[in-house]
Amino acid sequence: MNIINLIKKYIALFIFLFVFTFFGSHPNRAWAQPSTDLITERAWLIDEGGQMTWEEVQQSKNWRIKTDSPVISAGYGKGAVWFRLRIDPTRTDLPPEGKLVLRIRPSYLDQLQLFDPLQTPAARPMIGDTHPKPDYVDPSSSLSYSLPAGSSSREVWVRLESSSTRMAHFDVMDQQSMRKSNKKIEHLGALYLSTIFVFVIWGLIQLTVQMEALALIFILYQSAALLFGFCLFGYASLYLADWLEPPAIDFMTSFLAIGSTCLVSIFAQQVLGDLRHYFWRRLIIYPVYLLFGICFAMVIFGEARIGLQINMSLILLVPVFHFAIALLTPRKMYKERQQPIPQWITVTYFSVTLVITLLASMPALNLVPATELSHYIVSFYSVCSGFLMMMVIHYRGIQNIRDHSALTAKAEQAEQQALKERLFRQETEQLLTMLGHELKTPLATLLLQVNDPHLPANLSQRLTNSVSDMSNVIERTIQIGQVSQRTIDVQRMDCDLPDLLKGLIEFMPNPGKITLRILNLHARKINTDAYLLTIILRNLLDNALKYGDPRANVEVTLNQAMTSTNWVIGIANRPGRAGWPDAQKIFEKYYRSPSANYRSGTGLGLFLVKSLAEKLNYSVNYCPTHDCVVFALTITPYRQD
Repeated sequence: MNIINLIKKYIALFIFLFVFTFFGSHPNRAWAQPSTDLITERAWLIDEGGQMTWEEVQQSKNWRIKTDSPVISAGYGKGAVWFRLRIDPTRTDLPPEGKLVLRIRPSYLDQLQLFDPLQTPAARPMIGDTHPKPDYVDPSSSLSYSLPAGSSSREVWVRLESSSTRMAHFDVMDQQSMRKSNKKIEHLGALYLSTIFVFVIWGLIQLTVQMEALALIFILYQSAALLFGFCLFGYASLYLADWLEPPAIDFMTSFLAIGSTCLVSIFAQQVLGDLRHYFWRRLIIYPVYLLFGICFAMVIFGEARIGLQINMSLILLVPVFHFAIALLTPRKMYKERQQPIPQWITVTYFSVTLVITLLASMPALNLVPATELSHYIVSFYSVCSGFLMMMVIHYRGIQNIRDHSALTAKAEQAEQQALKERLFRQETEQLLTMLGHELKTPLATLLLQVNDPHLPANLSQRLTNSVSDMSNVIERTIQIGQVSQRTIDVQRMDCDLPDLLKGLIEFMPNPGKITLRILNLHARKINTDAYLLTIILRNLLDNALKYGDPRANVEVTLNQAMTSTNWVIGIANRPGRAGWPDAQKIFEKYYRSPSANYRSGTGLGLFLVKSLAEKLNYSVNYCPTHDCVVFALTITPYRQD
């Protein structure tokens, strides 16, 4: 599916959800207004300065009548909001002296005051989440006033001031109907809290299975949502009144509201991962986190209204940004970044989140009319986001397990392959060692035969060289195998370096073509493995004799500088038919110059020299002059720590 089809798909989803929301908020809904509600008319006006008296309010001509929904929203603001409610007690069988109950939702509204002409005094005591619950009403998680029924229709007024969104839902019922309605709301709240609690437990179990930042953020968010729901449904003021003052509960509610939103944003950023490290993304997300910090600071320093208003604006805008990133990120980038969550799950999560946050934030900011659903959309969002987060984490966990299993299988396969190769190399080494030992006797016999005086001298010399080449190839192959298998042990002993070098030269095929010079020698004894050092020097000398100019001698120098304890053995020869070697490849395994193919060889000699020199902590370097091929072996005295 290309990006155009994906956009079309989610545009259709948005249209469907918009139509559903529009018709779902229609006043003809069966559940929009309970049949026992005695309010026949709702009206409201905003007192910007908050100084209007009840008498001034009654005479005002600025009342706006609310007919499409029992919920009235005035958004955020400093001023007070007055509500005028017309009550018709004749719709019940109560006598005039009977009692009615006025319920106000949500329970986190700060200050409410009722003005009822049938009560003396008409201005009743203030209620709200910054005031203790009065004793004259039944204990409930909602805010409520007791009203006399009266004998005819009348109007009552309610004044509201709140740091949160000034959205209120008023119901007037007889006491029995109100108890039934409150039970339903409290059962709904209990179901919500139970669901969120299950999410927290699931997250803890997930975290014990696999420690992951996404699961930790999920637990923190669900814990904050659990506590916020406890306050949102009024349980905090109902059950914590003996331990916490109402202002402390109000502060906790505001703080948890911002904390929940911030954690959702952090979770979203974690889900998006490193899909796009664009400058504009950082330019947006860093100010968002700064605004969350400002929201917390506003609540702490007593400006909760500003902090909550900024928080609600972030709820409106930030999901749009997250949805755009998830939708517009090409599918190939999900694969290139090895994102464990596929694009369709990511886009689904952010699209549903966007729709729910729009339904929650727009009525709260008074951008669209509020409905009864607006009270519970925050709780609905917590539950939906919890399910979506579980889906994302569960899918991510499955993918991580699959990836881990695949990596484990690959590792086991690689280990098995390495074991096979190691066994193969060991068998090869054993075979080469066996062949080396078995061929020594036939080669020695063959060498005796080719030195028969009855053979022509030229033929005898050629056969001798061939047998020698065969012996060298076998010996170097065995030595390379020992180096590769790390089966060579260094056996150090004291020896005379000049004597070792002289003895080696004497046993070379053409000792007369090798010139030895000893310079600045102030120490002769060296602690080394004489056998390995002999192999190094023999290969260097053999290389110089084979590929050097046959008309020029090979020059060997042994030097020890006065300011250093290192010995330097230099082996120089004029280039012959093979020419100059490649300085970048000269010590590589199997490297041979194309011009050296006229001579038999394996390309292992200098590689063996380099390997054995490193084994002894020596260094060998190719340092040619303008007319000579020169190898320098630097021997460092052995120090036993």
